[in-house]
Amino acid sequence: MILYTPLDIKCPAPDEFKIIEWFQKNKYPDDGLKHYAGDWHDYAPIASRLDVKDWSLWETAVFDWVNNRKYNPDRGLFFNPTFESEFPEIVESLKQLPFIQFGGILAVRQVADIENHFDKNVPHEGIEPLRYSMYLTNPKYNTFYMDYKGTKYNPTFNDEYRCFAFNNYEAEHGATQPTGEKIILFITGVLDQDKHAELIYRSIKKFKETIIV
Repeated sequence: MILYTPLDIKCPAPDEFKIIEWFQKNKYPDDGLKHYAGDWHDYAPIASRLDVKDWSLWETAVFDWVNNRKYNPDRGLFFNPTFESEFPEIVESLKQLPFIQFGGILAVRQVADIENHFDKNVPHEGIEPLRYSMYLTNPKYNTFYMDYKGTKYNPTFNDEYRCFAFNNYEAEHGATQPTGEKIILFITGVLDQDKHAELIYRSIKKFKETIIV
C-alpha cells in the first residue's frame, strides 16, 4: 500500500515573496468558504472549469465541481488571469498532470492545526494514491503527515518535484501549525486512469527512497 509519493513532474520553485504577495491580494475576502471547507485555511482560486467572471466570489469557481464530480463535456479549463500571468511555469507544470478534466484548483494557506481526517466526497476511482497537491512555498515548512492505524508518517519533499500524491482512502492525514508560510495547491478533477497509473509507477521507481509504504 502506497500512502505518499512525490510525482515525477518538475515544478520550478516560484519566487516565494511573489507567491505570498499574490495570495494576500487574491484570497477570498470573506470566510464563506471556510464555513464549507474548514477554517484551518485561507483560500485563493487558481483555476476552474467554468469561465469565471468574478474570481472573488468563491461559489462560482468551486461549486460546479462540488455539485458534480464527474466529467462534463460542456466545461473547459480557465485559470485565474492574475496567477496565469505571474506564474506561467506553474501553470505549465499543472497541465502536465494526468487529468482528463480539472474540477478546480485552490491555493490554500494553513492558519491552524489540522486534525486527523479523511477528505469528504472525494472520488476513489483507480489506483492509490489519488489525491494530488503541489507546494508553492518552501517545503521546508512542511507539517503534513499521514496517519495509518495510529502511526504518523512525515513525508519528505523534494524542492524540484513539488507535486505529490497521497492516499486519502486508506489513511487519515493532518498537519500541525507551520512555523513559516505554507501555501499549497489542492488539485481536483477527473483523472485519466492509464496516465495516472503510469505516473504513479514511474514516480514510485524514481523516489523509492522517499515514498511512504
